[in-house]
Amino acid sequence: MRQKQPWARCPVCGSAYDSSGINERCKQSFGGQRCPGSIKSELRPNTWSQCPECQASGANNGVACAPCKGSGWLFASTTTH
Repeated sequence: MRQKQPWARCPVCGSAYDSSGINERCKQSFGGQRCPGSIKSELRPNTWSQCPECQASGANNGVACAPCKGSGWLFASTTTH
């Protein structure tokens, strides 16, 4: 099942979010420490592309897709063209 396109991301860890979390602190934690970033709006056209590894499903064989971190989408600055 295809994931909805995100509209925001954390510039520190790159995690994707919907628009409801904009300007809030990032919810991701790594190694027991919460990410210090805050969620920023990314609403510009052509900012997101579907992850080619999981076809925007967010998973491969029942495991979260590594390239898109389970969101199903890649931010344009990290996408290779």
